[in-house]
Amino acid sequence: MATTRDSWNTLTWWQKLLVAGAGCIALYAAFGFLLLPRIARYVLVDKVGPALKRQVSVHDIRFNPFALTADVAGFSIAEKDGKGEFVAFDALHADLELSSLLRMAIVVRDLRLEGPRINISLDKDGRTNFADLAGGPQEPAPEKSGPFIVPLIIEPVSVGNGTIVFEDQARGVTHVVDEINFLVPQFSSRKKDWTTF
Repeated sequence: MATTRDSWNTLTWWQKLLVAGAGCIALYAAFGFLLLPRIARYVLVDKVGPALKRQVSVHDIRFNPFALTADVAGFSIAEKDGKGEFVAFDALHADLELSSLLRMAIVVRDLRLEGPRINISLDKDGRTNFADLAGGPQEPAPEKSGPFIVPLIIEPVSVGNGTIVFEDQARGVTHVVDEINFLVPQFSSRKKDWTTF
């Protein structure tokens, strides 16, 4: 009976190359479609949540390693007391471009954020619901060269049906700004890419 090694040895060099290439593509697909969404969910729920001292939930995360797209649905950061949402959105879509390699930056084409919601509240003592995230006053650190940060370029950024709620518990007043829609043709963290619109 022929073994796997015997069968492999009977293949020509180009057949071996084809099999190896197919195996690499299969592993790449499995990582992108199956493993990467689980890693992202783990980081958001089990790492970011405890760091913020708030519950983080995500309904669905999908990556397409061939189209280089990412979709996140039903993302929410709860209030510190677990009652209601602090920050949330319905859907996020991002398309990573291969030109990132040529432009020496992370280039995201068509970033769309649907249904973002931000809830800001002041308690009766005038303390905001995110005061604990700011931390206390810190002494300025000595200047030193920071690590190299890869620039981020997004073309374009669109936000649809956003909502901001501001609640002043001391005065018993709530302000709501809804139906927020805007589009930014280009965003870049690299100064040389800045453009006035």
